[in-house]
Amino acid sequence: MPKRLAVVDNLAGISSFKDIEAWECSTARYSSAVGGNTGNVAFVLGAKLAIADRQQVIGWGMNPTEAQKQFDHVVICCANQIGAHVDLGGWAKILNAWSLPVTLIGLGAQTTNYEDSIDVPSGTKTFLSTVKSLRASTSPNIGVRGHYTQQVLESIGYDSVVTGCPSLFISSDQRLGNTIASYDIEAESHRIVAAAGNPYHVASRKLEERLVALVDDTRGAYIVQHPDVMLSLASGIIKEELNPKVESILGAYGGRFNLVSIRHWMRKNAYSFYDAISWIDFLQHYDFVLGPRYHGVALGVQAGRPSLCIHIDNRTRELASTTGIKSIGINEFMEMGVEDILASVKWSMAEANHFDHNRTSLAKILHEFLTSNDLQPADRLTALASTFSILKESEQTQFV
Repeated sequence: MPKRLAVVDNLAGISSFKDIEAWECSTARYSSAVGGNTGNVAFVLGAKLAIADRQQVIGWGMNPTEAQKQFDHVVICCANQIGAHVDLGGWAKILNAWSLPVTLIGLGAQTTNYEDSIDVPSGTKTFLSTVKSLRASTSPNIGVRGHYTQQVLESIGYDSVVTGCPSLFISSDQRLGNTIASYDIEAESHRIVAAAGNPYHVASRKLEERLVALVDDTRGAYIVQHPDVMLSLASGIIKEELNPKVESILGAYGGRFNLVSIRHWMRKNAYSFYDAISWIDFLQHYDFVLGPRYHGVALGVQAGRPSLCIHIDNRTRELASTTGIKSIGINEFMEMGVEDILASVKWSMAEANHFDHNRTSLAKILHEFLTSNDLQPADRLTALASTFSILKESEQTQFV
């Protein structure tokens, strides 16, 4: 019998936002609806599509009595919440009060360069202990994004399963990598989508000028996810009082823009999305996707387009490595010419076969993880997982 799942995500009232509020909303409301970063809609959709049980999104403020009356299990769509930047002690108290079986999907550790140890707040450790105590079985109930996160949790006494990011399984195409490698691009008409980064991020802000130039050179698109000032520029929700914030990001573009021209360029070339399906549909009108935003690149893959993640820290690097999506370090990327970049974004058949084998392997692991936590995997995930044993060993070609 299907379970009644309470799904907790970080999208504040997204359904109401999409149906009613998105038209003529404030930037603050836009940002809260997408959890501060539009990339969140990608892994939330992926998690929901992977599970067949009946689902209802709830907030952390739900009354414990009502939660116990209405639901059988809690699924939390997680992000990079392991690290010194956040203390999850408040969540522990609520889960204790709800007293329902819990499963975490997509948890990640946030650090810069695969540090041997990171600071995990005591409240977060309490949260992890609470989650462990609320297992539906004796199997681990924490699905993590990669092996680094798994090692971090293991070092503080918590076991987990590497399931990757659920955004990897949005497409039902069982040979998605081969579809990407076979995508036919006319030599003179390629159009690039840049998954824009963060102009405040010191280590990677130099990348933005390069991405803007690629968009201009290929009549492409510049998709922003975060921070708020970028969402304002891309969505047109811009007021005069935001001028100081706009001025503060101009340096990332190497003198290319002033206060007036950046608004004009963004109005013509920048986009933001609060719905993952619409985002994927948009990407299918372009040829390549690249940038430092993992989920922006991951949706390019789900759209069946050659995509390249420019990793700027361990978060993007871990996700790309785990999911088999092509990636390159920012320093190497910045030294490449346009033709070299286009060649790097394209997928070879060997890379496609590696991706497909890796994807079906992770689908099988996620399927087993959900089943071991007494959850019902969706038919689309079951079908993808079943192809793992079909792919021939000869098709498994590793790439760097």
